Amino acid sequence: MNKLTLTDRILYLLTFIIGFIVFVCIYGFEILNPCNVDWLIGGDLEQHSIGWQAFRRDPWFLPIGMFNSLTFPNPVSIIYTDSIPLVAVICKLFSPILPEHFQYFGLWGLTCLMLQGFFGAKILKRFCDNNLIVLVGSIFFTLSPVLFFRLFGHEALAGQWLILWAISEFVWRSKKTRSFKNNCILWSILGFLVIGIHLYFLPMVALFLCGCVAWDILHDKQYKSLWYIPIYCFSAIVMILLMGGFSHFGANYDDDGLTIFSFNLNGFINPYDTSRFLPNLPHGEWQYEGFGYLGLGMIIFTLISLGTIVYKSLKKEIHPFTSQNKWYNVLFACIAFIFFLLACSPRIMFGKGTIVNYIHILPQSVIDFWGIFRSTGRFIWGMVYIIFIANIYCVCKYFKPIWAFAIIVVCLSIQIADLGNYLQKRVSTTVTTKNEYVQFNDGILDKIGEDKQFKHLVFDSSTHFTSKEFYSFAEYALRNDLTMNYFWLVHNTGEIEPFSEIDDESIYIFDGRDSLRPTNNQLHYYKEGDYIIGTQKEIAF
Repeated sequence: MNKLTLTDRILYLLTFIIGFIVFVCIYGFEILNPCNVDWLIGGDLEQHSIGWQAFRRDPWFLPIGMFNSLTFPNPVSIIYTDSIPLVAVICKLFSPILPEHFQYFGLWGLTCLMLQGFFGAKILKRFCDNNLIVLVGSIFFTLSPVLFFRLFGHEALAGQWLILWAISEFVWRSKKTRSFKNNCILWSILGFLVIGIHLYFLPMVALFLCGCVAWDILHDKQYKSLWYIPIYCFSAIVMILLMGGFSHFGANYDDDGLTIFSFNLNGFINPYDTSRFLPNLPHGEWQYEGFGYLGLGMIIFTLISLGTIVYKSLKKEIHPFTSQNKWYNVLFACIAFIFFLLACSPRIMFGKGTIVNYIHILPQSVIDFWGIFRSTGRFIWGMVYIIFIANIYCVCKYFKPIWAFAIIVVCLSIQIADLGNYLQKRVSTTVTTKNEYVQFNDGILDKIGEDKQFKHLVFDSSTHFTSKEFYSFAEYALRNDLTMNYFWLVHNTGEIEPFSEIDDESIYIFDGRDSLRPTNNQLHYYKEGDYIIGTQKEIAF
């Protein structure tokens, strides 16, 4: 790739600064404090925080990503708590010198925003020499609606800069100066990172890897580039092994959700309560997983680009598939189509209506594998970023710089105005809400927790608590240095295993709302809100 000039270095530095400013304007400084753990309450964010805390507390296992205090005695991988596995392992290595209360989720969010702008600028720099246009255009990536929809709710999925990194490798392919060896190292690193951050990035990055390999073969006849694919896959498998991804005792990878977590065909213009100006459109019940709203500014930008392309095509001024860049255009179009098709599938819907559902014609082996990536709607992110890039490319290529800059600034201003209220509301996800906890106000559990004889928290096999209830009991277990026999995990492990015998080191939890009361005569029972607590040892109150 071209050697960076001083102005280019300044450009990339400014993208990091803008990412920092955007983050602070929305979330403030408090969550950047690694010692501030009070905001990690509620929803999936609490699951990820509890996973990290338990992983940190447990001794090291082999593989290194395993721990068992939440699913005792069975070990589970940190992958299945979505606690950003690679960051969790690195922080655990330094755990002895870290504060007692420590979190990395705030800094992770900041890092994601900064890298979004950096890789966005790196992509735009490929076809635009005007650094001011590149800088302003990169803000679209920093303020991406699909990024903020995930940040501090499912923050591992905010690592969408991995997709942009892969795109940047593809768009710079014809300018590459990197050796075969260095390319192997690069794709190895990306293979490690996609698993270390979130499994869903594995196929997304792989699509652009295949685009790079296809370019090398079609344009340069370099067939040795095919080695990048097995190298990438091997690195990913090694990382899964290190994290214990194949060692989970009961991961459930069935096709439950495969037909409902998809992208709706109206998704690019359906804001899902994120727009100040546009109304929500009909969609399937769970299709928020396929959130792909472009933002009003980018929608207008897209109309401008499409209008320009149609106009110039009619005047025969452009020939996108016969020019010297035809292979780029063909490969980009193919990759975009694959992302779009995967996101919509296997049940393709428009509004609340189903156009086609072809899951029943697929072999069971395909369905079983696809079940790993059952939230298919997430694949729309690749298409969203391709649309961003295509629009900015279009105005840079077919408009004079002054007009291209004006279009980008106007559309960006509309984008910010459209998303402004939603971005302001996102700060509410980082505000401590103690009512998210199930309150144990009767004091029974607190009293029992003071007795250090107890080592385990055991749920009855008939228990069907909500995720919030399990999170609350997990927080209690962490405070009192107890293990649990069950926790609410990603790709959950199914039913709670029944306990076969009673021991004096365990606290037994039953649902007091159940019409069937526990009757084991080896236990003493106590009422704690909606729950019945059982211990073999009688507790004096």
